[in-house]
Amino acid sequence: MQLTLRTRIAGFTLIEVMVVMAIIGGILVVLAPRLVDKKSKMKDAVRELTTLTREIHNAARLFNSTYRLVVRMDDKKGHTYTVESTPGNATVLSEEQEEELDKGLSTDQDKAQSKNEFSEDPRVLKKAVQLPSGFYIGEIEYGNRSEPMTEGVAYIHFFPQGLTEEAVIHLTDRKTLNWTIALHPITGRANLFERRVTLRELREQ
Repeated sequence: MQLTLRTRIAGFTLIEVMVVMAIIGGILVVLAPRLVDKKSKMKDAVRELTTLTREIHNAARLFNSTYRLVVRMDDKKGHTYTVESTPGNATVLSEEQEEELDKGLSTDQDKAQSKNEFSEDPRVLKKAVQLPSGFYIGEIEYGNRSEPMTEGVAYIHFFPQGLTEEAVIHLTDRKTLNWTIALHPITGRANLFERRVTLRELREQ
């Protein structure tokens, strides 16, 4: 009698374990494809942006124009990017030069006229691209700026001589996934890393 009772208890325990495992298995079957699909979409988005930087670099030389990748980091409206250009070799000001320029000019109109006029260039990118939901541009590091940009509008310039503004673009899902696109200033080459790599780390290599 006692043995039968123990067997029943053990049997019920085993059934409960099997039920729990079945539930976990069912959840994994439902969620796994979504997680894989999400990661795949993010990888595709990173590759597309990396390829675009190479196309911008080539277009700057081909059309003898200064191009810039315009990145908008807005958590409410989404993180997007587009491409703009201006004829010839435009001057890109450093942080200090921009501050000095703003101090010396009295009105917003004066400030606008003193800077190069860029416009969207459909030859490289027809319309702005928005990153997939849950995917963000974490920050952009510049070689000539003391602090990275983490919000607002950032620009990365590409020049007709084949030079590129030194910059590192960090992309993330703000959980476990991180990618880095590093732009070499001399060659314009874009290197892609499936992890977070800082500009300082790249310079020390």
